[in-house]
Amino acid sequence: MKKMIKPLAAAVICITALSPSVLGSVLGSINKEYPEIYDGVYNGYDLDCPHMNDLIHDDTLYCWSYLRDNNGAYCLESRLLYKDFILEKPIRVPDSVNGYEIKYIDGSCDLREFDLNPENKYMKCVDNVIFSKDGKTLMSYAKFDERTEYTVPDGTEVIRECALSFCDNITRIDIPDSVKSIEIWALSGHNLSEVYLSSFNVKINKGAFGSYRKKSVQLKSYIQPKVYENDDMLIWDEISNASYYEIYQKLSNGEYKLLNITKGTSCRFGTLKSGKEYTFTVKPIAVVPAEDYNKGTDERAYPESFTIEGAMSEDIVVRN
Repeated sequence: MKKMIKPLAAAVICITALSPSVLGSVLGSINKEYPEIYDGVYNGYDLDCPHMNDLIHDDTLYCWSYLRDNNGAYCLESRLLYKDFILEKPIRVPDSVNGYEIKYIDGSCDLREFDLNPENKYMKCVDNVIFSKDGKTLMSYAKFDERTEYTVPDGTEVIRECALSFCDNITRIDIPDSVKSIEIWALSGHNLSEVYLSSFNVKINKGAFGSYRKKSVQLKSYIQPKVYENDDMLIWDEISNASYYEIYQKLSNGEYKLLNITKGTSCRFGTLKSGKEYTFTVKPIAVVPAEDYNKGTDERAYPESFTIEGAMSEDIVVRN
């Protein structure tokens, strides 16, 4: 489960509900008194907000809240905004709030574009996505970025909890083999239909895609076995972390028919007719146990494992 984070006093940076008739005039005064609320212009990239606890959260403007985690590090969470009013502008990410250095962003953000200080000591922005400074942890994606596909850069090792949650525009994500861990809620709550992984060597939290849903996410991999034919027998190299292999025959209409499933790395056919040619292909499958799964408490809430389909091998012709 997501770790508990303790809110601090004066943490929320937002404003009370306003009717459209008075919104314009009030924004003018806010822009002068609290410019960081209106247009994201902070004192450099440092934010001081001694009176922000007098402003109650409402979905009229963009705002941040800053929090302290169980390890004593300060982080940011984003809040909703008055969409048509502010979304066209990059939203500035403060290096510090009230003198506290911000170490990371906790989850995806309700914005279209980040404005992160290139001199920030703890984070960097790559292709409008926030990473740890060393690039190993993907922290936060902009929910209203209009891309429908996203490729996680090579060198990323962890997709942090909630990092791409509720990013409704994304339908496909490509993940390199450098990624070893996908944390809870990391890819939950949006229209994601396909996730492509470059290897089977990855830890996936039980709630990485949320709890059980009617529409499941298809997990696929680019891993493709090299298959050889030897004396009416198919042989292939073992693929790391593959749970089993599916053997298909290519039919005359171009479709593939599943013939057999094996945990081994070979398959012999005893019923091939003499003088005929047959075309086969092999697909590796990995069944990855869900991280942090507890059968007693999670059986009907989360999947016990995730199935990743590898790529079919190139067609191989067998002549009997």
